Amino acid sequence: MECLTGFERILRTPIPLAYSVHLHHAVWLYLLALPYQLVGQLDWWTIAVVGFASFALLGILGIGWEIENPFGYDDNDLVHYFFASFIN
Repeated sequence: MECLTGFERILRTPIPLAYSVHLHHAVWLYLLALPYQLVGQLDWWTIAVVGFASFALLGILGIGWEIENPFGYDDNDLVHYFFASFIN
């Protein structure tokens, strides 16, 4: 039973909204300013570099959004009753 309460605590503890909004705004502002910083040095390669940086940083944001709620019914969610039976 103690194991399930630990899982419930993880599930019910959200990331603060202010932190999440600030993180999203900071990443988008960085990605919007990045081409202007690189175009003088990289010329046409700026497009590829900014595309890769956007893919990487927005991917990390998406992973963080998925990790915020690890237990659920999506295909990539953790099955909490499996962990509870394994620990007991």
